Amino acid sequence: MPPTLRPRKGQNKTEKTKPKAEKQVRNSRKNKRKNDAKDIVDGPPDFDSTGKRFRLSDNVDGGPVRFYPMARRGPVFIINNYAGNEDYFAYRRGSGTDVGKLTDCFGRLGFSYIQCFNNLSCDEMKQYISDLASKNWRICIDGGVDCIVIVILSHGYSSDDVRDGIMGAKGQSVTVDELLSPFRKFNSSLVGKPKIFMIQKCRGKEVSMGIREPNALAAEPSVNASASSLPSVPSEGLPSHPNVESSGYLPLQADHLIAFSTSPGYVAYRDTECGSWYIDELTRALCEEYGSEGRRNRNPRHLVDVITHVQGMVSNRIQGKFKVQMPEFRSTLRGPIYF
Repeated sequence: MPPTLRPRKGQNKTEKTKPKAEKQVRNSRKNKRKNDAKDIVDGPPDFDSTGKRFRLSDNVDGGPVRFYPMARRGPVFIINNYAGNEDYFAYRRGSGTDVGKLTDCFGRLGFSYIQCFNNLSCDEMKQYISDLASKNWRICIDGGVDCIVIVILSHGYSSDDVRDGIMGAKGQSVTVDELLSPFRKFNSSLVGKPKIFMIQKCRGKEVSMGIREPNALAAEPSVNASASSLPSVPSEGLPSHPNVESSGYLPLQADHLIAFSTSPGYVAYRDTECGSWYIDELTRALCEEYGSEGRRNRNPRHLVDVITHVQGMVSNRIQGKFKVQMPEFRSTLRGPIYF
C-alpha cells in the first residue's frame, strides 16, 4: 500500500498569512505618513490623504468619422480655482504653473483664442459653462470652430451625497456630470464637433498604493519598422467614414472626451513649484507630438493615443516610497483627432 503523502511544510503559507497581511495593510493605511511639502493633493483643506431603454427601432447611430477637421482650432478656456474661502478652499500652490504650461502648449498648437478665469464659485462655473455650451460659435468666431477645449483646475470633493465633485472658490461643490451637462444639449454650431474637457482635481480620499511589477518591461515595443503602416493625417476632405452610410442622427452625448487626472475615489498630486503631475505630462506630450518638432513627423498619433501615453507617464511617477496616481478618460469620440 503506497504511503500517504503529507502536505509539504509551508505549502499553505499564503492562506495562513493572509489575515496577517491584511492586518498590516490596514495598519499601514492608518499610519500613513503625511505627503512631502512639495507634492500635495487637490482636495479641500480638511482633506485627509490617509433612463429609458432604447427600442431596437430607435435610430441613434451617426456613424464613424475618418477624422475630425482641425483647421479652425479653438477656443481654449481654463477655469483656475487656486484661492478662495480659507475655511473651505485651501490655497493651491503651483496651479499658476499649470496655467502657464497650458497657455504655452495650446498656443504652440495653433489655438489662437485662450482665456483663463480665476477663482469661480460653483454658481459662476455652472453659468459660465452653460454660456459656452449655448453660444453660437459661428457668430462668436468667424467661420465657427472645429472643437472646443475646457480645462478645469480645482480641488475635488466627494461625500455620500456628492460623487466626483469639483469645488468652487467659495467652498461649495458641483458634480462633473452636472457641470458639463449643458454640452449635452443641442447647439447647431457644435454638432459633430469634439468637446474636450481636461480636469485636474482629486476624485476621492484614497491614496493609490503602488505595486512592484514582477516582470517590468525593459523597453517599449519597437514600432519603427512598421511606422509606414500608421495612418497619415488628412488635411482636408469629408470627415465621414468611407463605405458607411450615415443615419442622419447623432446622440447628444457624442463627440465628448473627458480626461481626468486620477481614477475615481483617489487623490491627484500637485507639486507646489512645478505644478500638477497630470498637466505637466499632458502639456509635454501634446507639444512633443503636435508642436513644431512633432509636426515634422508624417505619422503623428491621434489625441486618444497621446492621452493614453500621458496616463502611462503619470502612472510611472511616485510620491514618497509607494504613492502613485492613475489617470483615466471617458470618450464618446467617433473618430481620431489630430491637432
